[in-house]
Formats: sequence, C-alpha cells, structure tokens
Amino acid sequence: MSNHDKPRISAIICTYNPRLDYLERALQAVARQTLDTNGVEILIVDNNSSPPIDENWVMQQTGADARLMREPRQGVAFARISGVRATTAPLICFVDDDNEIEPNYFAEALKIAAAEPALGAFGGVAAGELERPASAGFEHFLPFLGVKDEGDVPLTSASEPHGPWEPIGAGMCLRRDIAIAFADFLEPLMDRAKLGRAGTALLAGEDSLVTRIALHLGYSIGYRPALRLTHMIRKERLSLRYLAPLLEGFGRSKAVLETLSGSPPAFLPKRPGLALCLNFLRRLKAHGPMRAYGHCFFDRGLFDQAREIKKAAPLPTLDAIAKPNTDV
Repeated sequence: MSNHDKPRISAIICTYNPRLDYLERALQAVARQTLDTNGVEILIVDNNSSPPIDENWVMQQTGADARLMREPRQGVAFARISGVRATTAPLICFVDDDNEIEPNYFAEALKIAAAEPALGAFGGVAAGELERPASAGFEHFLPFLGVKDEGDVPLTSASEPHGPWEPIGAGMCLRRDIAIAFADFLEPLMDRAKLGRAGTALLAGEDSLVTRIALHLGYSIGYRPALRLTHMIRKERLSLRYLAPLLEGFGRSKAVLETLSGSPPAFLPKRPGLALCLNFLRRLKAHGPMRAYGHCFFDRGLFDQAREIKKAAPLPTLDAIAKPNTDV
C-alpha cells in the first residue's frame, strides 16, 4: 500500500507459537482477498512467540504489503490492543492465526459496514475443521473452541450482549471508535481484570467485552452469514484434558465481564462446593456425563473468580467510557 492510499479495513492477525501450516493458510487467505489490496492494511502481531515469527517468511506468505510487529506483553488482549493502536482503517477485522477467511470476507465486511452504520461489531460463520473427529458429546463444547454457525438469517441486537447474534473473536469486524474505547478501557486494567488467552492460560472474554462496549456506545451487534471462515482446530484441543481448563477460564472471564458491565458477582453462592455438586447432578440427569463434567469446571472458575473479585479493590465499569453526544 502506498503512502497515499488510505486503508478501508485493517486486518489484525495475532499469533503466539502457531502451527506454521495453519498460520500459512491464514496469511495466504488474507492476501488473496477479492478486495483491492490498496484498501487493506495487514498487520501481524507476534505475541512473544518462541522462536519469534520470521518476518521474511511472513512476507512470502502474504505476497502483499504487510507488517509484522512484536508485542512482548503476553496475552491476546495485549496483542489486539497493540494492533488497534498500530493500524488506521475505520473498520478492523480480527483474524486468528488458525482462521482461513473466505476470499470475499473483507469486501463483504465493508459492504455490511456501509449499509448498516448502526452496526458496530459483527461476525459470521466459523466452520470447524477438526484435525480428528470429536468424541460423542464433545460437539456441545465446539462453540467454546470458536465454532459458530447460526444459519442463513442475519441476527442483530441493540441491547442484549448474549445470544446467537453475538460475534466471536475469530473474524470479528468492529468500527475503530469501538476498538479505541476497548483499548483505552482494558489496557490499564489488565493486571487486575485479566481477559483473553495469555500463553498457556486459557482465559477468554475479550471479544465479549468488545460487544458490550459497542452496545454501551449505542451501536448494535450482529451475526452476518455472508461472512464465512474456516477455523482449523488441532487435535490436542479436542480432549477433556484441554476442555477442563478452557471452561474454567470461560467461567473466570464471565465473572470479570459481569463486574466490568456493572453487575457485581452476586451470583457467588454461600456454599460454592454444594452448588457445584448440585449443578453437576442436575446436568448429569438432564444432559449426561460429558456436559456435567465440562460445566462443572465452568462453575468452579466462575465461583473462584467471583470470590477473588469480592476481596479485591473495586473495578471500574463501562460507565467510565464516555458515550457519544447525540444531542444536536
């Protein structure tokens, strides 16, 4: 991209110790978009990989004007924040290092953003490409691994963050003012309000924080099936050994998100151990052992993090983010 061309969309690809065959497909998919490359700004953020991602190799895969930057602070939230601050386009797309987006992804995203100015953050279909078949009952947990398909009808919400309309981080598109508000709000809190995967720590929730900020700023959020990508999932992630800490991280992240959104962790039961047992037995009866086992770890993470939040100094809420002045 020449210095005279202003990008219309910034693709931020965050990576940490990636599988190079997956990253290669991700980079090549970004490079072969139908959108004129003059409209695309490509930034790869190496989040402390060991060994570091080779810049020459990255450029060979993209075959386009791409940039590689290093973010030494461990965690996808730090990587995305740094990527936001280092890019300039009015629309941003987060692409994970194991995502292969369809060739029309950026063109469709820009079309949606132009046609729906009230839509602040949106994503689409993330089809799972599993390195090995999932075991019986494991399919229920694939959404926690970043698999999403809500059908062929667009879905939108202007008030409720949870639901089939909520975009996931993989392939999420968001407007720059939302991205800047996300970076400004979360970055100073990262030592206390940990969100997002960091190395081997399987936390989550930074993408949900984006959608909550979008709603706070008066935008709607949505699912748009015209956007499609393939999420490549390695076999190690299709095991109970990986699932347990993953779901515990989701539980911890939920407690943080609810607190940042202004709902203190009142959901902490007086007797967490008893609540864990009762919830397990209820799910065992209703859904079987696999789901009972997995959600038991979610509950444990939720209760443990809620307890820690109650003992710590109060966290700020989204009310600290100034809303746009709509008075004319």
